[in-house]
Amino acid sequence: MIIQNEGFKALFKGLGPNIIGVAPYRAIYFFSYANAKTILSSKMGPDQPLMHILSAFIAGFSAVTITNPIWFVKTRLQLDESRRGLTTYEVVQKIMREKGILGFYKGISASYFGICESAMYFVIYERLKLLAIQNKEEDQTLSMLNYFTSAGFAKTLASCICYPHGN
Repeated sequence: MIIQNEGFKALFKGLGPNIIGVAPYRAIYFFSYANAKTILSSKMGPDQPLMHILSAFIAGFSAVTITNPIWFVKTRLQLDESRRGLTTYEVVQKIMREKGILGFYKGISASYFGICESAMYFVIYERLKLLAIQNKEEDQTLSMLNYFTSAGFAKTLASCICYPHGN
């Protein structure tokens, strides 16, 4: 129906901002998470669930706050139902003209709510990694399969718990 009503190009609405936004979001997130974890572990001790929760909340808050304008523009592009389609530049101009710079932060509270899933994910993931290391008999390094399994299970569980919001 999208192709019929809006044309083939409509299948790719919002792709530009998405491509532009993923790398900075992840960089900000993991930079903030690692630094918060370092600071908090020196005060709380390593591998404490509360330390992982707080680190994930700090990282999520930082990444969401800085990159929300990108995701807002992406969403506006995707919601445009015109056959011609708006350009990113047109969307940015319209938001600035109608709402100013704060217009790019509309809906940010829902994004902040989504931080809960990330926090839960990191607590579960870090606990699974720790359990995997403790269950190893020889060296204390984990295989790639251990990391993938821990990450996959943690993401699945966190998504199920936080559904329907999920990231």
